Amino acid sequence: MTPQDAADWYFREYGERLDIEHIVGALDELGFVRAAGDIGTVPVRGRRLGAALFSPVAWAGYAALVVWAVVAAIRSPDLVPTYQAERVAGAELMQHPPPPGRLGGQEAGDVVGVQRAQR
Repeated sequence: MTPQDAADWYFREYGERLDIEHIVGALDELGFVRAAGDIGTVPVRGRRLGAALFSPVAWAGYAALVVWAVVAAIRSPDLVPTYQAERVAGAELMQHPPPPGRLGGQEAGDVVGVQRAQR
């Protein structure tokens, strides 16, 4: 499709004219337009990494990791995530918000008092 064909299609579709020369000039200025006959091959960055991450060996590793996680969850049911979890990294989660004027079950002044007593 030529730029003029694209401008004609846009007019038919949306009823507005495009300044296609301005658009192509801006794209050329930004380096998005190749000169006629210019093949311009640029190596794709990260191609080796992508090939490694999506190789059959990598997929076998991903499958082994999933199988290991399922086996670990079956052998130790406390690893299965639930919405009723009460502990995260050894800290208790509050099941309900604290009453107004309270911080985690303690008065705000109590926390300051503890800090002063520890000095």
